[in-house]
Amino acid sequence: MSGVLFVCSGNMCRSPLAEAQFRALMQEYGIKGWKVASAGTWVSNNLSADERTIDWADQIADLDLSEHRTQRVSGKLISEYDLIVVMTDGHKEAILNNYPGTNGNVIGLSELSGPFFDVPDPVNLTDDEFEEVAIEVVNLVKKGFNEIIRRLMKKDSVVQE
Repeated sequence: MSGVLFVCSGNMCRSPLAEAQFRALMQEYGIKGWKVASAGTWVSNNLSADERTIDWADQIADLDLSEHRTQRVSGKLISEYDLIVVMTDGHKEAILNNYPGTNGNVIGLSELSGPFFDVPDPVNLTDDEFEEVAIEVVNLVKKGFNEIIRRLMKKDSVVQE
């Protein structure tokens, strides 16, 4: 089964938001059959999402992150997904260096709809700056949704041939 894994540093803000937004779009368009998850490059397993992220997702974006639990990127986890969507160049570099063979499968969230740029970590930002990043993540997933679907369909057709 093909799927997409969203990756950030702590798996507490950006990647859980991206995962939840992508799931919501899949549900909206009646798309099934792909795994969707998120992970962090520098996080312990089984922590909840950041409280501001949970609140913002619920109140502003109508996304539920109350059950989210962090998971750390690992070789086993990476091997389960055909597309790895990262927030920064540092995440891309960490995955490419630590997990050889993933080169064609790793892309920046911003690259899905335009030129690459880092989506900053909002954890230590002010509430207004945090909200800007949260809005940016949700909007980038919306803009890149069709490209993710296209890439997953391409991966699926290669596997089936």
